[in-house]
Amino acid sequence: MTTPERQYSRSFPNTGEIKEFLAALSHAGVSKATIGFFESLASLPPDKRLAWSLICFLKMNANHEVKDILADGLNKEEKKALIELDSAGLPVRIRELGHGIIGVHEKYILIRSLGKSFREARANKTQYLRDRPLDDVLGDPES
Repeated sequence: MTTPERQYSRSFPNTGEIKEFLAALSHAGVSKATIGFFESLASLPPDKRLAWSLICFLKMNANHEVKDILADGLNKEEKKALIELDSAGLPVRIRELGHGIIGVHEKYILIRSLGKSFREARANKTQYLRDRPLDDVLGDPES
């Protein structure tokens, strides 16, 4: 069985699919808060939505290692929305649109490509300069 984050999802649905998705959520009795969350994401252009999702994910990964996207790679709103979406008895296609709007598969791709780099960085987390040694050479940047 393919796990949801590995599964293809429609990350960049067209306007008709987004309207169909939101109508299905409403018809299934999904909470207004969750529908509002998906509406706010769907109101962003796809490139901005993807950038927002991946930036949030990278910040999260900087704070703790993310090995499982669904367990610890989603923020609270995303996790709550996906749990409600997946438990509402919606068709697979509609659930895939929700996973795609959140960018679950893209986060999986990102962590697979950057996971090793983050592990190496964490292993060397004490290796940085606490002072700014070039201040004496370059001068005060505020002057």
